[in-house]
Amino acid sequence: MEEKKRNKNALRSRELLRKAYLELIKTKKIDQITVTELVNTAGLNRATFYAHYTCIRDITNEIQMDLIGYFKSVMANFEYKKFTENPTEILLQLSLILSEHEELIRTLVNYGDTSSFIKELQDLFVEYMVNDPSIPEEVKNTRNFKLYLYYFSGGAVNIYLKYFRGELEYSLYDIPLFIASVLKSDFISTLEDKKNQYAAARTPAMAPSLTAVAT
Repeated sequence: MEEKKRNKNALRSRELLRKAYLELIKTKKIDQITVTELVNTAGLNRATFYAHYTCIRDITNEIQMDLIGYFKSVMANFEYKKFTENPTEILLQLSLILSEHEELIRTLVNYGDTSSFIKELQDLFVEYMVNDPSIPEEVKNTRNFKLYLYYFSGGAVNIYLKYFRGELEYSLYDIPLFIASVLKSDFISTLEDKKNQYAAARTPAMAPSLTAVAT
C-alpha cells in the first residue's frame, strides 16, 4: 500500500512539473526557465524536481519520448501489404493518437524545439519501411528508395506541423484522408512498380533487367 502511494505521488509530481513546463515555455525560451521558477509554478520544491530530472530539458525529452512511444504503438501493427491496400487505416490511427494529445503537441510545436523530435519521427518511419520483409531487398537497394521515403514522410510531417500551427483549415480527420490519397496515387504506386519490375526481371521471358530496376 505504501509503495503504491509513493508511485502515485511520483506520477502526480511529474505531471505537475510537466504542466508547469508547458505553461512556462509559452512565455520564454527553454534555456531561460530556471528550476526554481518551474517548481514554484508547479507548487513543488527543488528536491522533488531533482528526484525525477537532472535538468529542464529532461522534461522536453521525456514528453517527446512519450509521443514517439505512441507513434511506435501504431507502427507496431504496420504491414506493408495492408498499408498498400488501405493506407487510410493506419493514418487515421495516427491522427487519433495526435488528437488525444493535441494541446500538448500544439504547445510543443508553437513554443518548443521540435527539430530533433521531427527528425526522429521521420527516421522511425524510414526504419520500419526499410526493415519490412515484404518489400524485396532489390527494391530497397534501388538508388531512390530512401529518397522516396524521406520525401513523403517529410511532406506528411509538414502537413501536420502546419495543422498544429493553425495554418490549415482542415481537421485531423481530413488530413489522413488526403495523405492516403496522395500515397496511393504516387508513393505506393511507385513502390509497386518497382516490385513488378523486380518480379519481371526474375522471369527470363520478360524484358526488364535488374539494372533497369535499380535506377
